[in-house]
Amino acid sequence: MSSSTTVKASLQQDEPVTGDMWRRLFTLAAKVREMEPWLWVEETDIFGVKDPESDNVVFVSVMGLLGEYHAVALYCGVKALSQFWQMQHKAGEEDVAAMLCDIRQIHAAFGKKSELDASEKRVVKELGLNFKGANTWPYFRGYRPGYFPWGVDAEEARLLVLALEQLLVMAPRIKEDRRLTARKPGTCTYLVRVPEKKDGVIEWHDERRECPPPPTSFRISIPQTLVESVRALKTADLTIEMDVSPSPFRVGEKGERPQVPYLMLAADSESGFVLGVEMLTVDKDVEDMWAQVPDKFLRLLVKNGMRPKRVALRASWVPMVMGGICQDLGIEVITDRNLCAVAEARQQLEQMG
Repeated sequence: MSSSTTVKASLQQDEPVTGDMWRRLFTLAAKVREMEPWLWVEETDIFGVKDPESDNVVFVSVMGLLGEYHAVALYCGVKALSQFWQMQHKAGEEDVAAMLCDIRQIHAAFGKKSELDASEKRVVKELGLNFKGANTWPYFRGYRPGYFPWGVDAEEARLLVLALEQLLVMAPRIKEDRRLTARKPGTCTYLVRVPEKKDGVIEWHDERRECPPPPTSFRISIPQTLVESVRALKTADLTIEMDVSPSPFRVGEKGERPQVPYLMLAADSESGFVLGVEMLTVDKDVEDMWAQVPDKFLRLLVKNGMRPKRVALRASWVPMVMGGICQDLGIEVITDRNLCAVAEARQQLEQMG
């Protein structure tokens, strides 16, 4: 079974946003800012929009009810939507910032002029635009798994235009009837705006569609010789903490979208001794990175000449990829939300960086 993934386009092939598209984008964003839909639309009042140029459905969420961050978020596909709900349910348990790194999304946000990047400031100047008032300047960011937020490309801008156009239609309707975006608990039925071409003109209508989360699967490849090398090690009555999380460091050439390197840290729970640090990056999708973790962890054990009795994990996906091999090797998997030894080692690394 293959995983449902979002394949990252080559960054060198990203097309720049045209002047006309920039104008449409800023004009629509200004209308949304004037409307202030976050005063009545909640972040979980999600509706879908079918892309007229494909069969893909993107999902629109309005952020800002609490007044901290005003934005329209566009979640690209059912996988991203599923990750959004996971983030909502686990926000109190895991680092939301870390989870955000793995979700394919695009934001139209509003803030100070200083929050615009250089290219956006240049476009605003060329278009002769000015936005008065607090937090009224639109800026646009694309989020891709394994990368830092970056300015939007032509395709991301096109999808944002699509979303903002439909939000301007939907927000007043949601204000009048909140049942439009209501869903029964445990169901995956959403209101989706669907285009239909009539006499060369696109007309939009509502549909209720089932949008279940896609299956998640990945191929874990570990050499049998490595497994046998770990099996031959003497078991030590130790608990090894292990975690994989995004680092604050940036990797990449100047002017290109910087990658987010993930740090895999393993440390002895009692002594704090660090067994090793590995840096991982996302090439195609985050699941491919996950699949590398068991192999790298076993190599750390061989390097240190010990097989622990227990391994403590935090991130929800790590037990999923580590469970099978640990069971095979007689290593107990336990959950620890704190991982104090790993947290201390990570802090020291970041201070050194």
